[in-house]
Amino acid sequence: MNKSRTTIILIFFLLTFKLSPIAYGQNRLTSDRELILNTPLVSANYTYGVRLTEFGQLELFYVRNKSKVYWRTPRPPRKITRCWMQSDGNLVLYQGETAVWASNTTNNPGAFLEIQDDGNLVIYTAERRALWASNTVGGQ
Repeated sequence: MNKSRTTIILIFFLLTFKLSPIAYGQNRLTSDRELILNTPLVSANYTYGVRLTEFGQLELFYVRNKSKVYWRTPRPPRKITRCWMQSDGNLVLYQGETAVWASNTTNNPGAFLEIQDDGNLVIYTAERRALWASNTVGGQ
């Protein structure tokens, strides 16, 4: 392979993977972790993502067309400040200290949120039993 072709391929990979805002390879939000504004989790096959938007919604989207949204939480009256996977297994959106949306999956320590390759957003117990789902298999 000649030097200019190698350089072009290297630049392509740097632009595609290194500078992308998508958190490639991170498809889970584990216990006691926060989903940061506009830093999504992405399915292992890089097809679907879930993010906390600047409008305060948790939304499931198609990675290749970020405006194609399959599921989202209701838009709150004020901006969400945190999306937290609590240690008790409950995924909660907060405005300051006030919870405005929750998955209602408490009493499940070690539970985690996962964006699956089929487009379904699921909260699993530590034993991998489904507790909650967006029911968006296939992006539907």
